[in-house]
Amino acid sequence: SLFGKSPQSAALPVSIESATVLFEDAAAGFRETFRQGQLDLEPATTDPEGVAWSRISLSLDGQTVERLSLTGAVSLATRRFRVEASIDGFDFQPRLATLLPAGLIEADWSRQAATGLSMRLHLNATATGAVDDLAAAAFEVSGGFAEGRFEHSRLPFPLTDMTASFTADREGISVTGASARSGAMLFRGSAQAHGWNEQADFTCLLEAE
Repeated sequence: SLFGKSPQSAALPVSIESATVLFEDAAAGFRETFRQGQLDLEPATTDPEGVAWSRISLSLDGQTVERLSLTGAVSLATRRFRVEASIDGFDFQPRLATLLPAGLIEADWSRQAATGLSMRLHLNATATGAVDDLAAAAFEVSGGFAEGRFEHSRLPFPLTDMTASFTADREGISVTGASARSGAMLFRGSAQAHGWNEQADFTCLLEAE
């Protein structure tokens, strides 16, 4: 077994190069072909603390996503994991909202928001935690977007030329360097939410020119 129970496992490493992966969601009418795929699986090795970790790395080039990279490790003995991922050049369009997990767009307002948004996104993310308690995993996300556009029935004009940088973790999310145009107006601002529920405290600074 690749993910052997002991660091003495005789498993061999596995490497796949120049792979093509087709992802298709028939219900959403979405199809994406990823090329130049590379997958590396390494048998368990022991760290200085005596814990055996099995490692995986994956990279893919696509059209909607220019490049997706992921590296991770899991310890079967401690049932712990750690993951690092990066996404470059993610061209998010309204039609992709149907691919989001249902729990993220249950409410009408969030569904309208997701289906009215387009942007070019990049981000880096890390996560560590226990395999048996994913909800308690620690995570950090940082990134930004540009070329954004947002349309909503309650807005007199769409927001265009949207840009912003953001960071997020279990404590909340911070948005800086945000700017957008609406008609002849230019908006600049920043925001921070101290938590992830509807009762979380937040601060917002908005300037209009």
